[in-house]
Amino acid sequence: MCNGVRGEVVQIWVDPQEEGANEEMSVQEMQYPPSCILIKMDQTWEGQLEGLEENTILLFLITQMVEVVTQKGEKQRIQHQQVALDLLYAFMDY
Repeated sequence: MCNGVRGEVVQIWVDPQEEGANEEMSVQEMQYPPSCILIKMDQTWEGQLEGLEENTILLFLITQMVEVVTQKGEKQRIQHQQVALDLLYAFMDY
C-alpha cells in the first residue's frame, strides 16, 4: 500500500456499535471508524487470502493507547483509533 500501488475500496465494514447503518446507502455519516475495509489492489506480492477475491486485502482499525502528562502534571491515558489509509481521487478534464 505504498510506492504507487493502487487499489479500489470494494467494501467497508461498519463498527457494530453504529446505529442505523444501511449498506444500500451510498453516503452515510458514521459516529465510529469502520471495523475493516476491503481493498482490491491492482497487484499484490503476497498470496491470495482464503475466502477473498484475488488481490483483495483487509485493512483493520488500529487502536493505540497513549499516556500524556497534563500541564498540572497529571497522567492521562488517551485511546487513539484510525484506519491507516489515505484515499485519493483523480479526475481528468480534457
